[in-house]
Amino acid sequence: MPMPPHESRSERYSYIPTAAVLTELRKEGFESFMVTQTRVRNEDRREHTKHMIRLRHANQVNDSIANEIILLNSHGGTSSYQMLGGACELLHPRDGTITQ
Repeated sequence: MPMPPHESRSERYSYIPTAAVLTELRKEGFESFMVTQTRVRNEDRREHTKHMIRLRHANQVNDSIANEIILLNSHGGTSSYQMLGGACELLHPRDGTITQ
């Protein structure tokens, strides 16, 4: 069951549940590989905190260049829903060279 928006949101606020977006992206072959969220200062905002999810297409997980989608969302009014896309080129962890 999706969380309702924080009580501070107005009638104009349009709730976009992250779970619904992820469901549709999975249908297109994208899988999440990194998830983070901000810390909360007010306990009543814990379920509404800003979060970021990085996704890659399942057939590109081990490639040296991968198409990524970055999804940013918050249900507490601290930021707007954003979906960013781009190509990510992986670097060697020791010396920063591009993986071939």
